[in-house]
Amino acid sequence: MISVAIGGFCGAICRFMVSKYWTKGTFIVNIIGAFILGVVISYQALVPLVVTGFCGSFTTFSTFSFEVITLWQDNKQQAVTYALCTTGFSLLAVFLGMTITSIV
Repeated sequence: MISVAIGGFCGAICRFMVSKYWTKGTFIVNIIGAFILGVVISYQALVPLVVTGFCGSFTTFSTFSFEVITLWQDNKQQAVTYALCTTGFSLLAVFLGMTITSIV
């Protein structure tokens, strides 16, 4: 449980820093988090620290959902593009992470 807390602390700090310096912070953290998950998921000893803790606090689906709805109210095309790109690139990042890990 301590490893989950440590990972969560680190993930939250990283998320804050990414969101502070990049306007597309949610998009960036979701893609990076998906990639990290794809790399680490096969290392069961690291799952609590990295996947549950770090990725759990670093990535965010609730903020993503809110941003899609907010965009939808102002610009439906931009909302759909953002939702599709985030979902598509997140899936690709997990796949790449898993593929790289299986090669190494």
